[in-house]
Amino acid sequence: MRRLPSSQRSLDEVIQCAFISWSLGRLDTFFDDLILGDTLQKSDVAYPLGDNTLIYEHDPVFWHGEERQNDDITKTRKLLNHASNVFVVRGRIGSSQLELDHSRLEQFLLSKKSKYIDTLKAVTDTVHKFFPNVVMHLPDKATQKYLISFAKDKYKII
Repeated sequence: MRRLPSSQRSLDEVIQCAFISWSLGRLDTFFDDLILGDTLQKSDVAYPLGDNTLIYEHDPVFWHGEERQNDDITKTRKLLNHASNVFVVRGRIGSSQLELDHSRLEQFLLSKKSKYIDTLKAVTDTVHKFFPNVVMHLPDKATQKYLISFAKDKYKII
């Protein structure tokens, strides 16, 4: 039987990860990328990009308010200390920016009412700072609906 990703992710995190995975052309390795995230400090998702690893942490205010700042900073430091080829993107959705600066860390702030596509656009811009040659696509409305359905189905499994 195939190993499943951790069930400690919220549905919101799984949906956003599906959007990013599709954008990177990695929807077929969705569970593998979630499992890789599990092995790296229980991150939301991790993508092998050549010799590097891109980690995305989706931080909506409901789970990542001010009281979680220190935990988020500690986790981010551990990720960055893991290896010199690990790059971390934190999407702070309705949350405040972490008081942490590092050359392999990028954070972006969005309103808590942001849609998945808005977050994906911010992820794309941020990823291109680290990896300018990585191609990422933006889904049309029909694909966005499919990705939400896809993620909900995967969420039920995990």
